[in-house]
Amino acid sequence: MKSALLKISFVLLILCFMGAGCDKDKIDFNTHSIIGQWKWEYTLGGFVGTTYPEEGKTVILEFTKDSMLIERENGKITFETQFKVDGDTLKYDRGIDLEYKIKISNDTLALTFIEFGLNPFYKRIN
Repeated sequence: MKSALLKISFVLLILCFMGAGCDKDKIDFNTHSIIGQWKWEYTLGGFVGTTYPEEGKTVILEFTKDSMLIERENGKITFETQFKVDGDTLKYDRGIDLEYKIKISNDTLALTFIEFGLNPFYKRIN
């Protein structure tokens, strides 16, 4: 009896170690970490390669707690819509449905435009 119990315990212990080493399929992303204001620094990709804001032009994205995305150019609202974060994907409508993979590291927001390979980068300002 003790021998069978030891064998079962050993097998369960091995299974626990095997399960602990597996990667998660679902990516844990803190949706609230995108909330705030972000200043556009540059975009990688497309025909040009790297695009920077024109001199004197400031583009700010604001993600609000009530799921609003507000884009401002030099302080003037140029675009406003509802957004949704699903896993590590930002989704919103701008005449067409847009999806970006989100990566936040320190005060940098990197968005990867899934369909066209454009990658805008933003710095947190608030």
